[in-house]
Amino acid sequence: MKEASSKRTGKSAELRPGSRASLEDAGAGGGSASSPPRSVARIIGMLEILARNSDGRSLAELSGELGVPKSSLLGLIRPFVTAGYLMRVSGDYLLGPPMYRLAAQILSTRGLLRQLRPFLKELAERSQETVYLAVLDREAKVTTFIDTVASAKAVRFAMPIGFVRPLHATAAGRLLLAYQDSDWQESYFSEAQLTSITPRTTTDPAAIRTGLLAIRSIGVSISLDEAVEGGGAIAAPIFDPQGNVEAALLIAAPTERLKQNLPVFQHLVTEVARRASGYISTEHAQRLDQT
Repeated sequence: MKEASSKRTGKSAELRPGSRASLEDAGAGGGSASSPPRSVARIIGMLEILARNSDGRSLAELSGELGVPKSSLLGLIRPFVTAGYLMRVSGDYLLGPPMYRLAAQILSTRGLLRQLRPFLKELAERSQETVYLAVLDREAKVTTFIDTVASAKAVRFAMPIGFVRPLHATAAGRLLLAYQDSDWQESYFSEAQLTSITPRTTTDPAAIRTGLLAIRSIGVSISLDEAVEGGGAIAAPIFDPQGNVEAALLIAAPTERLKQNLPVFQHLVTEVARRASGYISTEHAQRLDQT
């Protein structure tokens, strides 16, 4: 489907991951939002109760407060205990250390979003394309897209906040990988499954390693049709005050538009990412001065 056809209908169309080069009507698949599945609602309720009660709750107490049979609730609790997200101490269930680490990461990300949101809006306005902010999940070894400003164009790249993508197949992922230390990179290559998402996905470890060196050299990462057929992105690093890469800032667009504007987009994304890095450093210095 060509861009022109979308303009004739007057509808907005979006290029989404996994779409196999299709342009989807932005309103497709709509309808009223349904309530979450029963098990999800029970898990959320259980975690909310435990978050409010630092001394924990017994299975019977959780069952009573949630109105859920103990046998059903126990089946939901066990995987959390196995993973360490819940602990059982003297018959009571409490939040485990991984849950608190997750909470800290969420709060940290929230602060990052507040700091960088103006830069995303500026980049989207100047490029007229969809812009994303992505971070590295070091444990899962993937990249997560945590914020976006959508393009107003009729045909645009679209990906929901919270979407997770492999490092080797995306501009943001390879950028974040390129700025990790050599030990972490080696750990990644020894564990990662470098699978193809499209026919253009690079899966050869040697080729990916060479690409990482190029990213460090030129300061940007580019992906064309590797994660989404018909779509591409260019990403630049945002550094924290210690010189580590905090996040990836990227412009995503249909492949042909990205190719046509690549020099302009490279200048824009590197300029805005550089100023965003400086802003983070300034905010950090000001906080230190106040302590």
